[in-house]
Amino acid sequence: MKTFKNKKTVKILIGAKTDPGMVRKHNEDNYLIDEKINLFLLADGMGGHLAGELASKITINSTHKNVVRLIKEEKNTPDIILKEAIYYAHKAIRNKASGDISFHGMGSTIVSAYLTSKLDTLWVAHVGDSRAYIFHNGELELLTEDHTIFNQVRLASLLPEDPSEWPSKNILSQALGASQIIVPDVNKFNINKNDHIMLCSDGVTNMLDDKTLSEYFNMSSHPQIICDEIIDSANTKGAKDNITVIIIKLHEGDINIPIKTENFYKTKEV
Repeated sequence: MKTFKNKKTVKILIGAKTDPGMVRKHNEDNYLIDEKINLFLLADGMGGHLAGELASKITINSTHKNVVRLIKEEKNTPDIILKEAIYYAHKAIRNKASGDISFHGMGSTIVSAYLTSKLDTLWVAHVGDSRAYIFHNGELELLTEDHTIFNQVRLASLLPEDPSEWPSKNILSQALGASQIIVPDVNKFNINKNDHIMLCSDGVTNMLDDKTLSEYFNMSSHPQIICDEIIDSANTKGAKDNITVIIIKLHEGDINIPIKTENFYKTKEV
């Protein structure tokens, strides 16, 4: 068992929850947690019920399979591994769509988090508008930039003065499968004991702003409780889209988990 210098046990606490929301009958979001390699994936499919569900499923399964394969090859750094795995998923979706007209145009976002074995480094890769955040020292920080037309214009300081002329915030500038070419963003971050990492679909952030999300981290330190509160809050506000959230906490010391929720927690000692 690996420990930090102070000899206190560090555990990874994981919470996750997905929900169709209050409007849609089907859930086109997907997520995967691989505790063996500390890999966390979240995808938001698009293209209609069947196509969206399939696109997010292909995204998750293909990315996971190729990350595992590339890690075993021990030839590449984490940034290359994540980027290559996402490219494989992109190709898999396009191949599937090319063989069936009913899947034409389907696509998916992806946001991935990979923790190195020492639990001091976080790699985040994404395409689309599913987001990654870190909650550190009482503050919630966005780690990703949305791949939307609106955000491209905003970052270029080209937004018109009149908000009514702004492009829609929901139009993606790139997505797996739906775009001919993708350019995943991959970034490296230092992380500390008791930090929280959150991945979520835009169904969450369209309903809850960063200030509101931050309040839930301040109210509880248990990842599953925070996930439950976020999903419930989004639904209370009438969640118009599917809503999915994964929260990972690097927990130092003993774990005090209420008996009623104990079965919802996944922990891994390191």
